[in-house]
Amino acid sequence: MSLTVGRLQVRGTFIKGLVLSLLAVLIGVLATERAVAFRRRKRALARATGDFASPEVHRAAFAEGKVWVVWGDGHLSALEEGATERRDTALTGVRDVCAGPGGLWAVTQTPGPLVSWTLQRKRGEEWQPASPPEPGIYLFEQMNCEGELVAFFATSEVLVRGEGGRRQSYSFPRGSPASVVASVRVRERYVLAFEGGEFGGGLAWFDPADGRGHRFTPGGTERVRDLLGGSINDLVVSPRRRDCVIAAPGLEHLGGIQGSLVEICGEDARIFYEEPFHGPDRYITDRNPTMPFYRLAATHRALIAWGIDELFILGSDGSVSRSRAPRFDVVGGLAVSFAIPSVVLIARHIELLPDLERQDLILVSRAPPSATPASP
Repeated sequence: MSLTVGRLQVRGTFIKGLVLSLLAVLIGVLATERAVAFRRRKRALARATGDFASPEVHRAAFAEGKVWVVWGDGHLSALEEGATERRDTALTGVRDVCAGPGGLWAVTQTPGPLVSWTLQRKRGEEWQPASPPEPGIYLFEQMNCEGELVAFFATSEVLVRGEGGRRQSYSFPRGSPASVVASVRVRERYVLAFEGGEFGGGLAWFDPADGRGHRFTPGGTERVRDLLGGSINDLVVSPRRRDCVIAAPGLEHLGGIQGSLVEICGEDARIFYEEPFHGPDRYITDRNPTMPFYRLAATHRALIAWGIDELFILGSDGSVSRSRAPRFDVVGGLAVSFAIPSVVLIARHIELLPDLERQDLILVSRAPPSATPASP
């Protein structure tokens, strides 16, 4: 009896081992096929986009008929439409660049044991310091030069500097690990967008006239309030109403995927545009997933939004057109497209998942609209 039981146990162990071995072989075959398909899609996508990769592009602005690009190593380059090579400037340590009524500005970081920042302004063909080095803004995030003054937003601090060395510095508690990713000047105040991924984000306004600033959540439906209380990917002036702004809250996280474009006018907010998202079901846990938008550009007649691998052009007349990104030209390592008259597209990188292709674009408006008097 015990011998029979022993034989059965040995047989069961053998069968179990055989099944596990077959499963391992099957998983290996499927993984190989998946990897082959992954590489095939990667090659096909690279061919379609000119095999581009501009992973080091940090910031960009459009001025003087050129797109100005800040690279991850702190260099600043300019590129005109139709050019076959980029033109590098002599500036180093550049963290951001922006164009406004006062011209083209950049902020540079001075190397050394103590971090300091210098505001640079382009005059003719030369870049000249517009301020002495400014210590203390340790985690620089974003600059805004839509008005006469230039505002720097950094961790827990705002610095507003004008021509001739005028300087205002304010403490700005943020209350979360989110960082400033976009700002819009409306009248004399700035509306700030915070992006913190799954940790949240939200909106804030800041008034340099009196140094006041605080977080705010405009009124609206419960869904709108929930969206605006989360991570905000970008923020621009509304093409439909210049006294309003459009925010792009949205997030992909742990199978959840939600996003929208929300128009904010004063203390009120409503959905400006929303698109149901259709992707591989096994990656999505939300019952009604909607497309998150990650980049925005505003022109005088349209809002251009980059969602998941798709470009949306939303006209001020209510029209909507959508398409894949156009083909990119690679000039001096910069993947750029001037195919859309109102905006320059810069491809930062391709992020490929087994079943989802991702392109990360920077949208640079060639003629950004200015906001008319109003405030959030």
